Amino acid sequence: DNDVETTKALLSKALTPITTPPLTQTRLRSKTYQEHNKSIREAAIAHVSKIKAASNALISYMALDAKGKLEVKSCLKSSHDVAVESLKLLDEICRKVESQLEEDEAADRDYYKSSNAEGGGKKKRKMIKLEDAWNKIMDYKSTQDGG
Repeated sequence: DNDVETTKALLSKALTPITTPPLTQTRLRSKTYQEHNKSIREAAIAHVSKIKAASNALISYMALDAKGKLEVKSCLKSSHDVAVESLKLLDEICRKVESQLEEDEAADRDYYKSSNAEGGGKKKRKMIKLEDAWNKIMDYKSTQDGG
């Protein structure tokens, strides 16, 4: 009985609806934009929690006897549906974030071009990327050279 209740509780947690803010909001560098990003991040974390609860419900379901499985017979389909729905939404969020990062990178490139064309009248921002470190050539002393 306790295992059935655990499975039901996990399934209930997995089926809890989550309000996800629209991902198509206009990019504005403002407090509202930051709050919007925070709410999207929180929704993404909530969907990861739903996937975790659904998988735990499946594990709990596998440990039930035949009578217990009859009490929560919708567990398999419900858990699958929750996982698929949440994964699709997480994929959409990741794609949106990736496109926003690409837009920011393009805007930064345009900013550098315009500030260089104007003779550097604007205050320049220095971006350091991980690729900067990867592309450095390292000199090693060769043992063949006697070094």
